[in-house]
Amino acid sequence: MASESKTDSKELLKEALLESKKREQLLMPRLTTKERELCQCLQQLEQLRAQSASTASTQLKAMMLDPAVNVLYQRLRKELGDCRDRLEQTQNDLSAWKFTPDSQTGKRLMARIRQLHQENSELSQGMSSAAVAKMESEIALEKTLLVEMRKTHTGEPPAH
Repeated sequence: MASESKTDSKELLKEALLESKKREQLLMPRLTTKERELCQCLQQLEQLRAQSASTASTQLKAMMLDPAVNVLYQRLRKELGDCRDRLEQTQNDLSAWKFTPDSQTGKRLMARIRQLHQENSELSQGMSSAAVAKMESEIALEKTLLVEMRKTHTGEPPAH
């Protein structure tokens, strides 16, 4: 039974590993796209910085006073922040699906598997001891019934 559960857990781990590899393959193109978008945003930001550095301070003040430029600048900043957040989320998703015994996720998974094995063994011991106690009580009941049946067949009055 223990070897069967070990093979089951090994099969589950293999399935989880295969699923995580498939998930990684699916997420890699998305990550690449997001990184490319982030690079483009960073390039645009650098271009804006270069443009703002090359202009005179009065011209810069005039541009910032222009509501259309200010709105555009704020929108670009928000978009850059969103791109960074999406990149971080995508990287977190990717790292969550990477499974190796040395990774944090792998260590937590292995610890949980050991805990479940321990609980299973405790439950099986509890079940076997409960079954033994039930059988002993049934045997004692059968013995008392046999004694009463003997007494009734021999003519003795049954004891209550």
